Amino acid sequence: MPPEHTGRAADLRTPPGHPLTPAGPARAGRPGEAAHFAPSGPPAAPAGSGAAGAPPAGPAVVERPPPAPGGPAAPAGPQGGRGYRVPPSPDMGWTAAPSRRRDRVSRALLLTILLMQALLSLRLRNAVSPDEALLLNTGRQYLDRMREGTAITEADTASSYLHPMVAAAIDGLAGPAGARLFSLLCLLGATAALYSLARRLFNERVALFTAASFAVVEPTLFLGNFVSPDPPAIFMLALAGRLAARLDRSPAWHVLLVAPAAALAVLISPTAVLLLPAVVLLAVLVAGRGHGPGRSLGWGAGLVAVLGATLAAAAVGVGMPVAPDPAATGTDAPQTVLRTAASLGGLLFLLAVLGTIFYTHRDRMGEAPILPDERPSPSRAWRLALGTVLSGAALAVPGYALLQHTSADLHRQLGYGLLLAAPMAGVGIARIIGPHFRNLQLGIAAWIALLLFGMAQSERFYYEWMDYRPVADALRPLVGPQGRYLSPSPELPAYYLGSRTEREQWADPQELTYTDRRGRTFQGTAAFLAAVRERHFDIVVLGGLTAPDPRQRAAVVTGRRYYMAVEIPFSVGSRSGRYEIWVKQDTGPPARSPS
Repeated sequence: MPPEHTGRAADLRTPPGHPLTPAGPARAGRPGEAAHFAPSGPPAAPAGSGAAGAPPAGPAVVERPPPAPGGPAAPAGPQGGRGYRVPPSPDMGWTAAPSRRRDRVSRALLLTILLMQALLSLRLRNAVSPDEALLLNTGRQYLDRMREGTAITEADTASSYLHPMVAAAIDGLAGPAGARLFSLLCLLGATAALYSLARRLFNERVALFTAASFAVVEPTLFLGNFVSPDPPAIFMLALAGRLAARLDRSPAWHVLLVAPAAALAVLISPTAVLLLPAVVLLAVLVAGRGHGPGRSLGWGAGLVAVLGATLAAAAVGVGMPVAPDPAATGTDAPQTVLRTAASLGGLLFLLAVLGTIFYTHRDRMGEAPILPDERPSPSRAWRLALGTVLSGAALAVPGYALLQHTSADLHRQLGYGLLLAAPMAGVGIARIIGPHFRNLQLGIAAWIALLLFGMAQSERFYYEWMDYRPVADALRPLVGPQGRYLSPSPELPAYYLGSRTEREQWADPQELTYTDRRGRTFQGTAAFLAAVRERHFDIVVLGGLTAPDPRQRAAVVTGRRYYMAVEIPFSVGSRSGRYEIWVKQDTGPPARSPS
């Protein structure tokens, strides 16, 4: 075979006399270069040899030695050129190693997710709900007791002293919109902390899918525009999980940083105590990967001891609740509780279970080589334990609701469990998409399903109460600091008319207890009838989304004891109704029949 076709580097030359053949001596090469052009004539004799060199049998390639470190560069060839040098090419067109560009892109995408979450929550618009009014009234009374030493006439057993006072202070400065904005900021912080947790445990891609999943579920969107102790408690729980996720490379005393965040979450909302076992187990698993199982169990025991001491001191010393109220039971059937929980968080839980299965089977997708400084992959048992702990956290709140036979607050409290299950849901979406975004359309479909369910469900729950402001405007000229008033949802008029009345002036027909002039005590409907018969209340408000008892309305309408001052119709979604304001007969014009 001719030499020019052998494929060797030295044979890549042009024949003598070819137009591309350079004239002059051979140019020296550099290490790493594959080939150099050879001259057409014989090489020049070395200086000082005294004789001309004989022409070689074939063209020669002279290798130029590399320049010494710090010395002058090697001289160029006669033509002044340095030839061609092919740079080394990587095995892949991208790398999994950390970089500033990767960090900037990830943070930009995270900001986009947070902006989307904020807009989806702020799209919900409604007046103050009875639960919000109850919490804000309680916070006002706590603040009054601190300032003036007055007694608390109404206690919200679902929350501690902390959040009601903060919410009431913000409400006094910026109104209910400011208190709701505080909830939104807490949930945005929870999403950011959750992103950091998932990035620490997995990678940026899983972290972004985790944040995008948690940002669109119903509890996140609903609570983002609702005054409740749940948003700050969820944020503190996310912060505790983030601190636990870094224990594999932290000293032993860092485990003490997890305890204050987790304890504060419970002190803000006792519902968070249901998720403390998952946080402790997460800390033990992460610490065990970096420090061994023996030390991690000791760290877990220390964390439990600090948490227990902190909560016990708060419960005994200050009287703050550290567990959900056991008396808050209902009559819902187990099927109702399970159906409600499945409709609100079932899809994210399913993705979390898939993520646990995929992660247990294989710790990585294999689309990138293992970096030289990367730690060895965790064992399959460790991966199964981590996925079980995080995914199983979503079952804590529904399990407690089953014991209490109530599904009333699942649309808010499910956010605690979905927070910790979201990282495994992010793993599930990443594995569904596959390496190199092979099945991107499947991941997009799963996330869009989460988005649609979250938007529809949050809107349905957010419009379950009516706007009480027209009723409050009608009551304002009729009430004063000395009257006695009866109204459904009394926390609403107490909130809107707080400058003219006190909370103890308002009574609820469903929880009424009345002692008549003969000393007999009645409760419920009997108490309502006895109080109306003796004209105990100056104003009686009837109506609402639930129609009043016919006997109650008949007692107010007949007997010329009260006259109807105002009738206010309203509509909420597909439901409608009306409020009737009845004033005691001796304080106004003669009675007239309702329209």
